[in-house]
Amino acid sequence: MSKDVIIRGTMYGIVPSLQSLIKIADSLNLPLEYLLGKSDDAHFYKSETGVTFHTRIVELANEKGVKYSEIAHKMPFPNSYFYDWQREKTLPSLEYLRAIAEYFKVSIDYLLGRTDERD
Repeated sequence: MSKDVIIRGTMYGIVPSLQSLIKIADSLNLPLEYLLGKSDDAHFYKSETGVTFHTRIVELANEKGVKYSEIAHKMPFPNSYFYDWQREKTLPSLEYLRAIAEYFKVSIDYLLGRTDERD
């Protein structure tokens, strides 16, 4: 993604797709929350474990001792989405990621496996 595309998107208030945001954050070595203007902290320590969202969500649910249906009860989406994400190896929308991260009290970057720091 070119610098011009990012500048035009910013000027018009266009938020790129999650995959594009991850690529931008990775290339700039920044946390997603900082990139989205939700945090002033630009410090980012990349994960060396290679954990994915799909693994991390299982770990967090097991750690908290909850089932997807219990989590989904507090989310703006049905529990079937968890199974879709696991089966298809897709990612939730940014809105859903925020809700899941808040539920587990971790950062979006931790949830996505981009970092090993929880907050």
